Amino acid sequence: MASEPFTLSGHMGGEDVDDALLPHFQSLKRHLRLLTSNGFGVGIQELAFILRGSGSVRTFDLDGPGCFVVNKKDKSISIDIGVPIARWRGKSNEEIAIFIARSMIASIPDAAKELERKGLAVEVEVVNRSLRKALDGYQAELAENAN
Repeated sequence: MASEPFTLSGHMGGEDVDDALLPHFQSLKRHLRLLTSNGFGVGIQELAFILRGSGSVRTFDLDGPGCFVVNKKDKSISIDIGVPIARWRGKSNEEIAIFIARSMIASIPDAAKELERKGLAVEVEVVNRSLRKALDGYQAELAENAN
């Protein structure tokens, strides 16, 4: 059983994208850790987001959410969130945060379908409510730091 209902890891494609996305990764991770859950549904314990930022060394063929992998043993699902170069280069922190937040929320219905296909269930509204709390805090923190 996961100790945190949402987790976040990152895979960055170069130092250029590290510089652009690191504040987002750190803030988002901090706000996701504040969440608790009594469970998201039958059998699912963790939603693990992987932020994949394309950069000068490596690019990922993903724009927004994709690549859903269910681990029935761990009762978890991993969800990739792709951030192509065009989504961060020359963009403000607010624009990047909006893209990441929208991508994470948009991933939940497809994650639910994938879980259902594997015999697990998730309560989409419960997940969305919890996730929106973290995303609101993340976006507010970045906006505050921009001033």
